Formats: sequence, structure tokens, C-alpha cells
Amino acid sequence: MSFYKGVDQVVKMNNEIKQELVEIKKTEGMVGKHADKVETIFLEVEKKFYDFERFNDAVKELERSFKKDKFRL
Repeated sequence: MSFYKGVDQVVKMNNEIKQELVEIKKTEGMVGKHADKVETIFLEVEKKFYDFERFNDAVKELERSFKKDKFRL
């Protein structure tokens, strides 16, 4: 009889482990999804920052050009 109780405990433990693995997989999927979102946001911010830097450089160049022209007049 104790043998069957031992087997029953092993079966219960196996089911618990399976459930925990399912939860781990769900969490892993959610983490992956969030990581993809973060990567997408980072790439968008990086591109916009690059565009801003180019715009800023163009503005600085125009300012230098206006200052040169102001001294020529």
C-alpha cells in the first residue's frame, strides 16, 4: 500500500512540475515579447536621434553661414 502512495506522490509531483514548466514558458514568451518591443522602441529612438543630430548640424551650419554673411555686409 505504501508503494502506491509513493507512486501517487511521484505522479502529483510530476503534474506540479509540468504546471510550473507551463508557467515558465508563458513567462518566457512574455519576456521575449517585451524584449522585442523594447528593441523596436530603441531602434526608433536611435533613428530619430540620428535625424535630430543631422538637423542640428544643418542648423549650426546655417548659423555659421549667416554670421559670415553678416560680417561681409
